[in-house]
Parts: sequence; structure tokens; C-alpha cells
Amino acid sequence: AASLSTLSGIDSPVGFNMMIALLFALTGLNTLGVVYNLIRSSAVRGLTAPRGAAVSVGLLGAVFVILLGNFQVPFIELPYQSGVQNEAYYDFWDAQDRFDAPTRIPDESETTTILGLPVLDPARWSFWWWFRASRVINDRELPELTADGVVDGQPVGANVIDEFPQFSFLLADVHPHVLALPFTVMAIGLALNILLTWRPPNRTETFFYGLAAGGLMFLNVWDGPIYIVVLVGAEGLRRVMMHRKLIVDDVWRLALFGGVLAVLAFALYLPFFISFRSQASGIIPSIQYATPFTQYFLMFGPFILLLVPYLIFESVRGRMNWRAGITAAISIFLLLAGVMILMTAVGSLVPAFRDTALRFVEARGGFDNVIPLILARRVTDGLTTLLLLIALGVVVARLLPRTDKTNHDDSDLSYTPATGFALFMVACAAGITLVPEFVYLRDNFGVRINTIFKFYYQGWVMFSIASAYAAYAMLADREATPVMRIVATPLLVVVLVLGLLYPFLGIHNRVYIESGRASNPQLQAFTLDGGPSLVSQDDYNALMCLDQLVEGDDVVIAEAIGPAYRNQFGRVGVLTGMPIILGWEGHQRQWRGATYPMVAGTRREDVERLYNDTFWDSVTPIVERYDIDYIFYGTTERFGTGEVDPFNPAGEDKFIENLEVVCQHGDSLFYRVTPRALEIAGADIRE
Repeated sequence: AASLSTLSGIDSPVGFNMMIALLFALTGLNTLGVVYNLIRSSAVRGLTAPRGAAVSVGLLGAVFVILLGNFQVPFIELPYQSGVQNEAYYDFWDAQDRFDAPTRIPDESETTTILGLPVLDPARWSFWWWFRASRVINDRELPELTADGVVDGQPVGANVIDEFPQFSFLLADVHPHVLALPFTVMAIGLALNILLTWRPPNRTETFFYGLAAGGLMFLNVWDGPIYIVVLVGAEGLRRVMMHRKLIVDDVWRLALFGGVLAVLAFALYLPFFISFRSQASGIIPSIQYATPFTQYFLMFGPFILLLVPYLIFESVRGRMNWRAGITAAISIFLLLAGVMILMTAVGSLVPAFRDTALRFVEARGGFDNVIPLILARRVTDGLTTLLLLIALGVVVARLLPRTDKTNHDDSDLSYTPATGFALFMVACAAGITLVPEFVYLRDNFGVRINTIFKFYYQGWVMFSIASAYAAYAMLADREATPVMRIVATPLLVVVLVLGLLYPFLGIHNRVYIESGRASNPQLQAFTLDGGPSLVSQDDYNALMCLDQLVEGDDVVIAEAIGPAYRNQFGRVGVLTGMPIILGWEGHQRQWRGATYPMVAGTRREDVERLYNDTFWDSVTPIVERYDIDYIFYGTTERFGTGEVDPFNPAGEDKFIENLEVVCQHGDSLFYRVTPRALEIAGADIRE
């Protein structure tokens, strides 16, 4: 992204907005291509789907991936803004930030009508209301026991992230999970390619698959292993369709294929992996967390409404190997539950693990008290696990041929490659969202916030592609029955109407309400330059001046250091791309893992001393240590923020006396460190 902006001669604020638009377009285009080919390959008795139908369903798939929102808006936000539901309603959903009923019902003069409801005018909704759609999963700690043995109320757990692509594009987020989106869809296309070639991947194809998997690890490490499994699974499905069963030799060849992909992915990106550092430090059993189905439905409801009837129809019209399906579902459950229990048992013997992952056990009086609480939660919130296992069982029962014991005729699969791949996508999405119910990645957060986030994100993409095909199979396929069409038509309408409420209201809010354009006609002009919306005008003018003044980025800039998610910090790095001493510390810790303390060192303290100390020769060692070329004095440094105090005003005198002022706009300016200033300080120190 930075290279494209630099090569084009485009400033970072413009380049960023062009990049988020490009990612939106590439993801949608790739999805259209994958779904188009999926529909065109759905041959029945030699007849392929018409091109027009394939394009239409491809567009539907793109809408599902990049535009559709989850059900937080229709089921939580609209009732809240209308004031029509009571406390019990919000207790039922238990979604983050919407635990209580609204304190007042809006007056008629304040309302507008949405889906027949008198709702508070969206212009009056709270700031960033659309953000809550990415926080519908609400993990709660197990209840604690007081000294009297009385169960306390459940404290709210971690702020679990459950983003989806439209949220990312609305936020304008260019984090790795978004940068990788077009390539994850490409990986799904490669998996479809494996199935449709109808032969084992040759060396060239295998090399490219390994290159793609390694690229995903480079972009967003989580995605690499996920899509290696998807590629191997697609090859496994091809072998099932070719051989009408999965023999021992197939299993060995699949293991070899997966191993080759993993080795290639690592070897082809070896320079990256040599220096790669991460906050990840193992796997933790998800003992006390389970996702209530109400919240899972809020997240994936649009796809559940389409895929549940689709799986039912497939199970009715297909030859089902129920023994294999039930065996697979039970085996998956026993495997995941067994891993969780084994890790808990072994981890309880390791002090470091016990002090982190199992600390809650001791806080609640030991396993004797905790086990009944765990079992109770698994029962009350176990519907999600049960339904996902049922979905996996149905898919396996449909995909694995059933042998006719009478004549041993196992040649009839009764499904097309397209149907097989769509069901495979359902299984991948169900499996990847099932895993966090039992284990999650150990990181700086200590909870499953990131595992839910990254797994659900890929689950959304897979569910989207499967749902687009399901809509086609039930509505437009040659084998679709009138019953299918009667059921699927209103469901698709409901999904589109309810799911598209999010982008319809959210985009309007971001573009017109939040920006002030709705109330100030003078702001109607649109621009790709997002910089002025992030910082003060003086800061922005000074930053853009420096961007024009400095050729290249072989410089280091000093600026104030502060909390993450605050535009007042990291401004120089964000808007110019030039290196600064330290950015948002929280993200730096996540990216660098255990190496962060060593890498960051005393940077924060050194920057504070650089600005606050009143003697130039005292701070010269700091300037030389970090090879600082420019020192920024902007709004944050001069006036502070609500969370950070301004720097000592007397500390600026040393810069005024020894350094050159460049790019001054109002109170915002840069001090340039000159060789002469360092020589003078060195002479003073020697004297």
C-alpha cells in the first residue's frame, strides 16, 4: 500500500483512502469471479448454468462479502433507538454496549420511520453507533463465590471483537486482516480450481499454492494455516468425488500435500519468518467461555437463514451417509473437548500456565466449585456448539457416498462439484467458528478476543460464498423445486433488507452526519484527502509542508507519545509515512510480542525528557541516540489532550535558541536539527 502511494507520488492521506477503495473493489471482484465460476461449474446432465445467472449470483456473493452487515442493527440498534423494547429484551441478547433499555422514548418530532418503526432520527444517534455491530459477542467470566458462599453477579468479560468486511470498509481499516481480504478470496478460488481440474495438483500448481499460502502468512499470519487446510480439504473432496471414498493412500497423499504447502510457504518467505515476532505464545483451553446462540445469530444470522433450509433440502434430495455424518460430528466434538480437557489437566501442573490461563479457578475456590459452573454454562450456552456440529455432520453425510450393501454400487455421488464445494465452504466456516468454543490463541489479551475476531472474519467470507450458491440452488437451479423457491424467496428478501440496513445507515452516518455535511452545506465537497479530518488545520499544514520539504523518508521525527486510537498521536508517521520514535504502544506490543520491551527500551521516557528538559546539551544524547532530524511542536505537544498534559513550555526555549524553524503554520512547527547545533552541544559538554 505504501509502495503504491510512493510510486504514484501521492501523499499518504490520499493514498490511504485510495487503498481502502482498492481493497473493497478487489475483494468484491474476486468474490464475483469465484462465485461466477462456482455457478458455471454446477453442471447437471451436461447443462451449465447461464452466464447471466452466474453473473447475478456472483454479484450477490460480492454483496454478501463486502456490503452485508450482521443483524445487530435490525435486532438491537433499531429497537433501542425506537425505545420499544424492555429490559428483558436486551437481557435476552446480552450484546455488548446494549445491556440496558433506553432511558427515554424519543418524541414524535425526533423520529423517522424505518421498517415501519418510529425510530429516533439517525442524525441524533450516538457517535459511532455503527461500531457496536463489531462487538455483539459478549464473553462473561464465570460467577465468583463470596466468602459467604453466595454467587456474585457475572462481571462482563473482555471486549470481544467480531468484525466483518463491511464494518472494516466503513471504518476505513487497513489492518492486515483487511489487506489480506482479496487474497483470502483468491485462496478460496484456488481451492475451487483444485476441485475443478479433476486431477492432483501438478508441481507448478503446487508451487503457486505454496506461494499464495506464504503470501497470506506474510499479510496476516492467521490466514496462512487456515487456507492451507482449505486447500488440502479441497484436494480431499476431489479425491472423494474421484474414488467415491477416501482410502488410506489418499490420507497419506493429503498429508504430504499439506506438508509441501507448509514448507513452500515458509521457504518462499524465509526472510520474513526469520525476523517475525508475535504476541502469540501458545494455545489456551476455552474453559469458561462459550458463545450463546443468540449472539452467534446476531453475527451470522443472514447466512443461517439461508444455509439452514439449504442443508435441509440437500439432506432430503441427496443420498445421505448418516452413519459417517454422525460419526464425524461426534469425533470432532470428542477431539476438541478432549484437547480442551487435556490442556487444562496438563496446564494445571505448570505454574506459569496456571497463573495465567487458570487463575480464575483459584479465584472461585478451585475445580470443585468451578466444574459445576463450567458444566452449567456449557448446557445453557451449548446450542451454538450443537448446531455447528449438526451442520458439520450433515455436510459429511452429504459428501461421503453411501455404499449400497445390496449391489455394492457406490458410483452415484448425487451431487455436482459446485454443490460439493459449497457444502465444503459451509463445513470450513462452521469448523473455524467452532474452534474458539474449545481453544483460543494465547496472546497479550489473555482471552479469546483475537481468536474470535480472526476466525469469525474468515468464517464470514466462507459463509458468504456458500450462501450465494445456496440462494442459487434453491431459487434458480434446474433442480430447484417449487417448495424450495417458496421458502427461499422471502428468506433472501429478509436477508438483503435486514443485512443492508447496516451499510445504508452507516455510510450515510459517516459521510453526512459525522462529517457535519448534513448541517453545514459548505462541507459538501468531497475529497480523497482524509488528513484534515484527523488533526488540527495548523498541524495538517505543517505536516504537509514537511512532506514536501523532505525527499524520501531517511529521516527520524520526534513527536508526543500517547494512548492508542487517538489521532493526536502518531500524526507524523500516519500522514507522511516518515519514521517516528514510537507509535501507539498497544499495537507495537501486539506486533513485537516478547521482544517489545527490548526494542522499545526507554523511548517514551526519552521523548518526554527531550521536550521537558530545559538544557540543549542535556538532550543532545537523546537526539544522537535516535538520529532525530526534526522535532515537531504541534497542538498536542503545546496544549496537551484530555489524557496527556502538555510539555513544559520552558523546554521549547532550548529548541528556539539552537535549532532552525521550518514549516510553521500557526502554533504548529518543526525544529530542524542541524550539524552545527550538535557541534555546539558537544563543545559545551566537553567544556
